[in-house]
Amino acid sequence: MVLKGIVEGFYGPPYRWSERFLLLEYFGEFGFNYYLYGPKEDPYHRKRWDRFYPPSLLKDFQRLHTEAKRQGITLNYALTPGDDLKRVVAKLGQLKKIGIEEFSLFFDDIEELPSIELAKNQAALANSVYKALRPRRLLFCPTQYSGKRSPYLEALSAYLDPEIMILWTGPEVVSRRIVVRDILPIHQLFPKRVILWDNYPVNDYDRSRIFLGPFRGREARILRYLSGYLANPMNQPRLSLIPLSTLASWLRGKGGYQPTKAIRLALKRFGLMKHYPLLRQFFPSKLYQRMSPETVLLLRRDWDRLLPRIRSWPSVDLWEGDWAVNNLLQARDLLIRYLDEKRVDGKELDRIVISRRGEGGLYFENQVYNFLLTVSDRGLR
Repeated sequence: MVLKGIVEGFYGPPYRWSERFLLLEYFGEFGFNYYLYGPKEDPYHRKRWDRFYPPSLLKDFQRLHTEAKRQGITLNYALTPGDDLKRVVAKLGQLKKIGIEEFSLFFDDIEELPSIELAKNQAALANSVYKALRPRRLLFCPTQYSGKRSPYLEALSAYLDPEIMILWTGPEVVSRRIVVRDILPIHQLFPKRVILWDNYPVNDYDRSRIFLGPFRGREARILRYLSGYLANPMNQPRLSLIPLSTLASWLRGKGGYQPTKAIRLALKRFGLMKHYPLLRQFFPSKLYQRMSPETVLLLRRDWDRLLPRIRSWPSVDLWEGDWAVNNLLQARDLLIRYLDEKRVDGKELDRIVISRRGEGGLYFENQVYNFLLTVSDRGLR
């Protein structure tokens, strides 16, 4: 397998440039060699895809590319294009002029439904871009990027240049398990050019949660059928280092990977092993059996003990932990007051959540709804 790394492909605020440089610092240790840039809310990536980057941002890309190259890491720039070939080539050409040699075309999460005609049009555009730019690699994220074989994918296989690589998330958008039988159908359509886009530990679909558990549920044999493995991290880059460290262990494991051992090594690496019992609250839930874990509802006194400990974490690595837990405490305090008044209904709760979001957000705002259903006032105290 050639490509190993991350795809910054989530919704929500893109990473700061300093955070991207921070992540690169760990790539060598993790054995990663690929950074795919494609944050959905970079306006020049999607909404204003045909506009050139201003000089200041172009300099930032050049700095990131230069540092990545110095470390032996490839920076790939992704664009969600329209159908104007000249503008697509011109936009990507701007990035090519500063040294970026690999690109991606994202056709995911668009209004049009997958169809044979759509596949033909997308393939024609991608083929023309590939011919015009001659990048070292061109990656392609299809409109149907998970699930089973379909007429759309079959048409894409027939018309897409065989040198163009395919991004694929597995049997589901967020796949709890990925085994060989999930990969074989897409591999048969696109042999030796499938790159797994693993939507763990990404949390853009539910930013009320943070996912710190180890990678699990990925059969080691799938690597035989993949040309690359890119994980989509959380909106919190420093916290993402914990599960990404376990991905590195899995990629090196060759079948001997043990999730519990891997997460312990990761926590030890970041000086957090003494907090293991508390951090387990952010591991995948056995109740839901999904890659998206539920935060266990601890008693108020437990959170009072937890907050000082989280504030003792190395701020350079995990400052988000303090912010997350502090906001959860605010959510609980808010709920206690309204439970005491016993005048909370759905509309009122929505108003509370929206109001708090305007002040900076309740990081675990969805938990407020869970409280109403699962805990009592006495339990919260």
